[in-house]
Amino acid sequence: MERDVIMRQVRQLAQALARAMLHRNTNQYDEAIEEIDRAVSANGEVDIKRMLTYSRSELQDYLSGEAGIDVEFAVSLSTMLRERANILGDMGDLDGSKTSARLAHSILCVVRDSNPAIVPHDLVQRIESLETRFESD
Repeated sequence: MERDVIMRQVRQLAQALARAMLHRNTNQYDEAIEEIDRAVSANGEVDIKRMLTYSRSELQDYLSGEAGIDVEFAVSLSTMLRERANILGDMGDLDGSKTSARLAHSILCVVRDSNPAIVPHDLVQRIESLETRFESD
């Protein structure tokens, strides 16, 4: 039952990401951000503005379900936040872009730290590239 709910959430995030990317491709940046914020808030039952202030431990608590952290949901959420960071960067909001990118990075770190054996190699590479990016900022 819980797995079905999570997979539905992942599908909803993917559909919202597709809509946001369409908005971004037509330079409708505000609409793209609204699409992402609405999807993240609806699927996670937490307002995205609140989520952007989470510490790592709060993030781990948020992502952990009865069966532990669901990798697909966490990666989907991180992908949404990385796209949000890209759009904010396109809009010239560098602080907002960094905040969203750092949250995306933190989500991937929580997944990696919770169970390194289940984290795909490409995900580890994305985490390492984000870590390098933040070290240079």
